[in-house]
Amino acid sequence: SELARQVDLFPRLRVLGQVSDQAKVLDIRREVYPLPRDLVGPRGEVLLQKALELAEGLGEKLQGVTRRLAQALLGGRDPAELQAFQRSLPLLRLYWAELDGAFPRFLEGLEGLGSLDGWRDELRRAAQGAWGETRRFLGTEGRHLKALAEGERAFGQALTFLKEEVKG
Repeated sequence: SELARQVDLFPRLRVLGQVSDQAKVLDIRREVYPLPRDLVGPRGEVLLQKALELAEGLGEKLQGVTRRLAQALLGGRDPAELQAFQRSLPLLRLYWAELDGAFPRFLEGLEGLGSLDGWRDELRRAAQGAWGETRRFLGTEGRHLKALAEGERAFGQALTFLKEEVKG
């Protein structure tokens, strides 16, 4: 094992991603993680693919939460204004930032090709923490509270994605 470490024979997972707005690339990220040996092979590939699909799927649902929150707060304003407000909300940024730290733990937890239950829990915790901060960000006036009530409904619906995925 020491020799393998010296000549770098341990497999690595390289994750690439980008954040874009229409045709404009806003950020590009590259992460490299040590890949547990048990994940090398078709079963590991399926688990990793499913984990990424879960994270991205919940991210899309949270994007819908920000849209509904913006519409509830700002009403029928100009679409560009609604989109700008949506982007100003911290929900998605905080969700993805939390997953930056959770993903290596997830990889370690998949030793022996375990299930995705722990990853679903991490996704739920990341989303709930990000939602809590977004609630504090929004404000406490009557119109903010009304929009938050709509946001709570949308957020609860977004989390059902993880339960639906358990069945599928």
